Amino acid sequence: MPVQIFCTISFAADDEKAEERRREERFDQFSEEDSHAEDHQSTGVSLAEFAANSNLHGMGHIFVKEGCGVRQVLWGCAFLSSLAIFLYQVTDRVMYYLEYHHITALDEMDSPFLYFPAVTLCNFNRFRRSKITSMDLALAGSLMGYTKGMDPGFQLAPPVRNGGAPYSMYELFNRTSHQLEDMLKDCRYRMEECGPENFTVWQIYFAMTQDFETSPRVFQGERYIGDFHCHVGKGLDYVQGWSQQWCE
Repeated sequence: MPVQIFCTISFAADDEKAEERRREERFDQFSEEDSHAEDHQSTGVSLAEFAANSNLHGMGHIFVKEGCGVRQVLWGCAFLSSLAIFLYQVTDRVMYYLEYHHITALDEMDSPFLYFPAVTLCNFNRFRRSKITSMDLALAGSLMGYTKGMDPGFQLAPPVRNGGAPYSMYELFNRTSHQLEDMLKDCRYRMEECGPENFTVWQIYFAMTQDFETSPRVFQGERYIGDFHCHVGKGLDYVQGWSQQWCE
């Protein structure tokens, strides 16, 4: 009769514990890999969502959920180029500002003389009736409100001899306007006497307009004489007289 022998091998407790630890380590390793994959996927999705909702132009085309492609690379290059140009311009302007090309400080300087500003006298009474001739009414009567055959209502002046020269509007206004020689009673500039010769007629068509100028004939050369500190008596002092008859 055959005899069967059964052998039972018993592992030590230490071997069982080592095997259990290996199984736990493999399980922890798989768990960590799955967790990293989920975190990476979550980060990618959140960045794409942020870019899609961002107001910064181009971000939504660079970061997408589908991943990186040729289109995203081109958009990224364009975005970085624009950002570089912007930063270059800002840096250039800041550096230019720090160079201080303009000085806003005011320096006080003493001048040996002061230029006198222009003084303009205008008389809007365009014509004196006592200087209007019949020729003036015939050729320029429309400027005076006169029509042919109308009674002027005042005594006309005698004809003016112009030596055969053509009729001139400048001569008309200059002759019939108010003359400064008749109105200027006294004139002093920087304590020196002045007169009508120091006024220049520059416009007569709308009003008799004259500018005061310091003539070298009166004030001795190109440089003014006297003390040029600004105080009373160093400007222009003139007296004019007006009469009702000059308007007639």
